Order: sequence, then C-alpha cells, then structure tokens
Amino acid sequence: MVLPFPPDCPPDDAVSMEGTFYRLAVRGLAVDDSTTPACWLRPYETRKGDLYAKEHECAAHGLSLFGSKDDLDEARDINPRIAAKPVAAVTITTADGVLKHTPTDASASHHDWWTEPYDLIPEAIIIEAPREVA
Repeated sequence: MVLPFPPDCPPDDAVSMEGTFYRLAVRGLAVDDSTTPACWLRPYETRKGDLYAKEHECAAHGLSLFGSKDDLDEARDINPRIAAKPVAAVTITTADGVLKHTPTDASASHHDWWTEPYDLIPEAIIIEAPREVA
C-alpha cells in the first residue's frame, strides 16, 4: 500500500520536470506491454532494498528514474541483477510530481521522483526486453 509522504517530503530542491524517463520494470513483461503496479513499488515496499520498511524517510518514497537510456544501459552493463529486468519508458508532465537529480557512480542522469498524487501508478510501456544473463 502506498503511504503519504512523511513531513518535509519531497525535498525542497526537487523540481517539476517534463520529458521521457526510463525505469527498470519487473520481470515477465515483454516489449510493448504496459507496466503493472508492481513496477512502481516505492523503495520502502521493496523487500530486498536498503530502504525497505523505512517509510518515515523521504528517500524511501522516491521512484528511481534515468533521464538517459544510455545511462540506464551502462548501469545494466555493470549489474547482472538489473540487466535481467526489462526497461520501461514513462512520459512525465509537470503535473506528475517533482524530481531531484541524484547522480550515482553508474549514472549521471539518475533522478528520484515523488509523484503527484503520492499514490500515482504511472502509465509506461516496456521498450526493451531483459538481457540474457549468464
């Protein structure tokens, strides 16, 4: 169940943006499939994640997105666990919430997205199949 944001969340430096962003989806979806609600679990809902059950933390409510498909591909190149997931494209408007640029060592275009409303289940399409992982 998606919970409301904690106090002081989203962060003040998150801003409205629009454009196409990319996200890893759950396994089992094929190219041209629509994403399912399971693709949009918040970090506090993701059992294997560092923020599982930490719904009091603002970061645990932000959805991970990549502004560049190339950056997402590079992240998939380094991590076989995420390489085995399909890639979804989501188009965001300024009405859909706010994003914070949160670059990582693996991705200069990484963002966290706090949706509006907080329980939004975005519509996105799978654009790339999972990679074969040895």
